[in-house]
Amino acid sequence: MPAFRDHSLAPLPLGLASETSVLGSRLHAFQVCCLQLFGLRMTKILSHSNSFQTQPLGDSLHGPQFPVSVPSKLMPLETSQLKNPQGRIRQKPHLGKIPAKPRLMRMMLQNQRSLLQDVCDHECFLTKQNEGVVRTILDMEASTALQVRAILRQEDISLNMMDILEYSNNKLQRSKSELQEWREKEEWKKNSLEQQAEQLNTRIKNMQELVSFLSTYMEHKYSLRSVQIASLVCQLQQVKDSQQPSGLAPTLYLPCIAAQEEAPRDRPLLCLQKTQYPHDKTLQQVIWDSWYQQKWMVKCRELIDQSKEKMPTLRADVEVLRTQVQDLQEVIFEDVLLQRPKCTPDMDIILNIPVEELLPF
Repeated sequence: MPAFRDHSLAPLPLGLASETSVLGSRLHAFQVCCLQLFGLRMTKILSHSNSFQTQPLGDSLHGPQFPVSVPSKLMPLETSQLKNPQGRIRQKPHLGKIPAKPRLMRMMLQNQRSLLQDVCDHECFLTKQNEGVVRTILDMEASTALQVRAILRQEDISLNMMDILEYSNNKLQRSKSELQEWREKEEWKKNSLEQQAEQLNTRIKNMQELVSFLSTYMEHKYSLRSVQIASLVCQLQQVKDSQQPSGLAPTLYLPCIAAQEEAPRDRPLLCLQKTQYPHDKTLQQVIWDSWYQQKWMVKCRELIDQSKEKMPTLRADVEVLRTQVQDLQEVIFEDVLLQRPKCTPDMDIILNIPVEELLPF
């Protein structure tokens, strides 16, 4: 059997959707080629046999093509020739060539059987090969589908991870900006509190100096000045009492007597007035200053008491701010840092397991 090559039986491409239709078309083409090959072989055999040539080789080649069942078409021709006596006389074969007919028939039958067996074997081989190719194609398609699904799943996971990372980065940037703003606000509050504390300290120092001055003044000079003022007031009252008229006098001599009596009495009074006149303003100023100082002493004591009451709260606020500034990252990124106390072997472990609550109904 000659080597048969057909370009239509090339390996099937991967990813072909209609494998069965392609295989069927290729098998049909192969059968047609086998039948054509069988016809050519039969024409060669008939050309070599002289007893079965009814026409020249050129006429048989240019004549109509017979199908695969050529021997079945030759038998009616022979019977028709045998029935015609003239043709039998005219084409009577030689006596030495009679045994060649069954031999040729056997050869033709053997060739047909061998060719049919070869065609069947080749068909079985091709069907098995095509089935194997189909299986490999299906397996490759299934494996590629699984690989594509795995790649798509990995791509979805990577996209989700990228989205989560982008969201976490945005959240981190927002938290950083909020942290910076909070730090600026707390720094501004701290500076304002420090300024207020400095102002209060300066006021307290001034008040303490004023209080110390007033206390020294009250202890030393105020008592002396108050005694002097009291003695001078008593003297003035005595002088006024001594200058009043003691009895009735004639109306005519009264002015003269009054003038004569008042003249020597007015002299020490006038002298006293002259001596005390420059000190009157100072005495009034001292009295006014003492009253003003007492008033401010009361106010300073109230302010000192208020500042003393505010000092513990301010100190507590400062301590809280210090702790917040130190543990700021731990407060903001508590779910990320997870700074929990270490569990030593001596510590007790408390299991916080939620218990199913019974419904009221």
